[in-house]
Amino acid sequence: MKQYYLLFIIGITIVIQLTDIETKQWLQYSYEGIQHSEYWRLLTANFVHLGWTHLILNIVALLLISELATTALTWLYTFSLICSVGITLGLLLFSPEVTWYVGFSGILHGLLALIAWQQIHTYQGKVLLILLIVKLVWEQYYGALPATADFTGGNVIVDAHLYGAIVGWLWGLVFSSGNKHFSRYSKNNIQKSSTS
Repeated sequence: MKQYYLLFIIGITIVIQLTDIETKQWLQYSYEGIQHSEYWRLLTANFVHLGWTHLILNIVALLLISELATTALTWLYTFSLICSVGITLGLLLFSPEVTWYVGFSGILHGLLALIAWQQIHTYQGKVLLILLIVKLVWEQYYGALPATADFTGGNVIVDAHLYGAIVGWLWGLVFSSGNKHFSRYSKNNIQKSSTS
């Protein structure tokens, strides 16, 4: 079941990548564009990529991260959309120096943060959370990890990673504390996966 949700997200990014440059520019995050009421960019920017290498790297990362999830990812559509808006609003409000942005990596960081939160009572969850925090702190002080820009074909907007992770943590906090069924369901799936 998990693969259907992944294929839908991957399919959207591939379809957008197949469009012309003008369409991609129309969908990317643009600080000036949003100031002129082009609000769709808040939603679409994270599904646009600089090129095929950038897209393939993000697809591979999404597939790897999804293997860490212990639930069926039925929430992936909703989370991706909310996280996308959260990231672009973060850029709009707190990083006005970022004039344009594309890529799925902010949502990937959000997924990592959410999975770490869901699994925080396990060793894997604690290690994942620590590694993610170390990476985010590094990026805020020293910039993107070495050679990342070379792989993606453009500058890495590390603030998008930070805002994505914040959305992931907030999502986990709201749904795990406000919904006992969600928390219990997540724990039961972790126990099943660790025994199977």
